[in-house]
Amino acid sequence: MKKGSFLLEAIVYLAVILFLSSVLFKAVIYSYKNYKELVGSLHENTNLLKAIDSLSTDIQLADAKNINWKISEAKIIFKQKDLYISWELEKNNLYRAEWSSDKEKKRNLVATNIKKIRFIVKSNKTEVKSVVIELESYKKFSFEIHLINGTYEAQ
Repeated sequence: MKKGSFLLEAIVYLAVILFLSSVLFKAVIYSYKNYKELVGSLHENTNLLKAIDSLSTDIQLADAKNINWKISEAKIIFKQKDLYISWELEKNNLYRAEWSSDKEKKRNLVATNIKKIRFIVKSNKTEVKSVVIELESYKKFSFEIHLINGTYEAQ
């Protein structure tokens, strides 16, 4: 072995180790950022799916009488037995409220990052026959609930 070759080998090994550790560090940081985004996305999507399921369930339990329904651009109000239920979009947040004549109005935030919601109600003079809900978040969702044999069923 020549003089100084040990020192040169040590410097090369040290440089390689530093390079690999910096690559590993960057990979860990990148993975953490992606993981954080993935978890946030899953959380938002889960809230959205829960909101859709809850809205669908509320409508399936609704009274079919046409006079008990009020629909506007981004709001729907209907009656379930002695309880009024409303769903409305306000500043990209979807809210659900419920109240009755002897109960004060409770309003809850159900989902965030909702770009648009639209309710389309098909009815005759006495009954609401179906409700189409178009909801847009990161993706566009559309589902329809029909009155079949006196009860609403989702499709």
